[in-house]
Amino acid sequence: HEEAITRLTVLDDANGVIATGCDEGVIKIWDVREERCAHSFKKDEIFVDFVSEMYHETTSERNALVATSGDGTLACLDLTAMKVLGQSDNMEDELLSCCVVKNGSKVVAGSQGGNLNIWNYGDWIESNDRFPGHPSSVDAMVKVSEDIVLTGSSDGLIRVITVFPNQMLGLVGEHGEYPIERMRLTADLNTLASASHDHTVKIWDVSFLHEEDAGGGEGDAMDTENKEDDDDSDMDDSDSE
Repeated sequence: HEEAITRLTVLDDANGVIATGCDEGVIKIWDVREERCAHSFKKDEIFVDFVSEMYHETTSERNALVATSGDGTLACLDLTAMKVLGQSDNMEDELLSCCVVKNGSKVVAGSQGGNLNIWNYGDWIESNDRFPGHPSSVDAMVKVSEDIVLTGSSDGLIRVITVFPNQMLGLVGEHGEYPIERMRLTADLNTLASASHDHTVKIWDVSFLHEEDAGGGEGDAMDTENKEDDDDSDMDDSDSE
């Protein structure tokens, strides 16, 4: 890359294939074992600004890379034919994070303005839904299940979000007032790692999101949050008295 590398995603761990994106919007596919660039999606071929996120979608029918950019667009790349399958119109807002949910039928992208923009997979030009609610930019996103994603925001909060129906269920945790830069889940999807500008990596137990009664688990998390608010309120009343 001629400019700073902003993202790196493993495409094939066994065969040593990775994708990298850089500050000028270039995405390169690398064969690490042979130490060569297998393909390059060049500057202006897709993006005109930095690559903000890349999500590898692989099934028996797909081998695609969904990517977002600071130029306000989202693109889908076919990694078998090495071609651009489609790209969105400019959303007039930086797109910073993304993932594919609902069994490959929906793509969710977080924006600088705090909105979650949702596309039907394959219908790339315009998003078909928008979910507001984050007061700050959605800088990081991980998929927990086909219905649930976790978002990391520049207000330091990690939120639990469901897609269709679009709801904000509660919080996993926070990094104080510092922006959350990155989040990753372990292979069993039970443990979350988050990195922030507060110079820490925090580890969270999110196994409650996979309980058979998912609603009950999420409710417990929300009840805990509400209970803490109630306790604070009681303390305030006591202090006042």
